[in-house]
Amino acid sequence: MRYKIETERADLFDVGMVITMSVDAVFSEVPSDEKIQKAFALAIRSHEVLNTKVVIDPDGKAFYEPCEKPGSTISPTTKNLEHCISENEGRRFHIDEGEYIRAYYLFTPGKNTFIFQMHHLGGDGKSLLYFIESFFFALSGNEDLDKIPFKNTTTEDLPKNSKMPFFYKILIRRYNKMWEKDPDRRVFTFDDMQKAYEKFWNINRTAFSEETIEGEEFDALLQEAHESRASITALLTAKIVGGHLGRDMGEAFKEKANIGYAVDARELFPNRGMGNQATGISIDYLYKEDDSIAENARNILRLLKKKLDHPKYRYFILHFMAAFDPTLVDAVCLEYTGVFHSKTSEKLRSLLGYDQEKTRDMSITNLTRADIKDHYEGPENTVDLKDLTFLPPIVSYAKNVFGIVTLGKRLSITRHTFKR
Repeated sequence: MRYKIETERADLFDVGMVITMSVDAVFSEVPSDEKIQKAFALAIRSHEVLNTKVVIDPDGKAFYEPCEKPGSTISPTTKNLEHCISENEGRRFHIDEGEYIRAYYLFTPGKNTFIFQMHHLGGDGKSLLYFIESFFFALSGNEDLDKIPFKNTTTEDLPKNSKMPFFYKILIRRYNKMWEKDPDRRVFTFDDMQKAYEKFWNINRTAFSEETIEGEEFDALLQEAHESRASITALLTAKIVGGHLGRDMGEAFKEKANIGYAVDARELFPNRGMGNQATGISIDYLYKEDDSIAENARNILRLLKKKLDHPKYRYFILHFMAAFDPTLVDAVCLEYTGVFHSKTSEKLRSLLGYDQEKTRDMSITNLTRADIKDHYEGPENTVDLKDLTFLPPIVSYAKNVFGIVTLGKRLSITRHTFKR
């Protein structure tokens, strides 16, 4: 069966669409390489999307279609998380050969670390969590993994009352007509994608930092959110924008900040499957120095609720990006990397903010409490997970990308940026 790539088309030629997670595992018996490989293969087979590959038709439409030999891998490494990210960010995932996940494991005395990197077309942050759960379930010796069907979001899935305002339909129609007449218009290939990766990552590198809140500090954060009458996301946003999380998380914003948020779209079809089932919203906020952190958090929460409670805001970006000619979306991504240029894609690139200097101030993804087990028992092993770290993709339209996830009583906040 073929699945059309529609609302997530911008992820196809974007050179930074990799989600990373790191987790430490405590075993009753440290598994052999053979058992790790076997568990990984079982987990891959259990998720339909990981047994597909991406194809681009001659007319420019792109699809997932079955792949006989999935290209995802797991291997031992001597490198830590930082080095794995550095080595892999310039190596494109061969999604045309079914490569969606690269996983690594580093076993040192007293610590067993697993690193998972996944292309966004394999799924969103929750998707990678669900894969990790499948993997450790299999690694504990369970072989009866459920077959989980693929679910990607299409415009047909979106609520009827979420349609775009007429103005945006006119704007998109104008750009599509410009692109249709553009002498540089063409269908792009995986060779173009390879050139984009090589050129972009030859001159760019990323950096990340992490803050953890755990134990009594975690309990205090929950209490602070309760007393502030704000969500954890709103409270942490206030602390980030106000510069209250330490220098590694960035300095205070002195001007109004444009803040994007990744939002789970699984409420449309509740499921625990893999696939890019996310949408996004954004707010503009000027941190008020004369107000308390709690007051700023409540202000941010009001802005968030206004967007989240209104389907036209909540699902706008999915309607918006899916309405463009798909090859024009590809052209914008390639324009950003410098391997393609046309008048139409240059104008749209500027409009969408695909610009390292003039882009959104920050993007925040809070996976909240990890929606997976942290304890696994099977006939061969017992596994406990701890110290989960999450790095969202270094998207082309944000300067600072923050990833938040909680496992047990430990909350991790990462900041992913381009080195300057």
